[in-house]
Amino acid sequence: MEDNNAQELAERIGAVLHGQEIDDVIPVLAGLLANAAVSVCSDKEVFLGYMKQVISEAYAEVDHSDEPLQ
Repeated sequence: MEDNNAQELAERIGAVLHGQEIDDVIPVLAGLLANAAVSVCSDKEVFLGYMKQVISEAYAEVDHSDEPLQ
């Protein structure tokens, strides 16, 4: 997918999800990601490694030091 297509898709998804409860959003997105991964990546560990990297990078960009542990 080209960068401009990815950006447009991200903006469209963001607009649809705006105002939705995060408890609804995360399971829906996780399910969509899982279904997409199954159709394009036969190695589950490769996909999980990629997702771990993306999530780790997102967390590294945000300072969570003042948030309580859950």
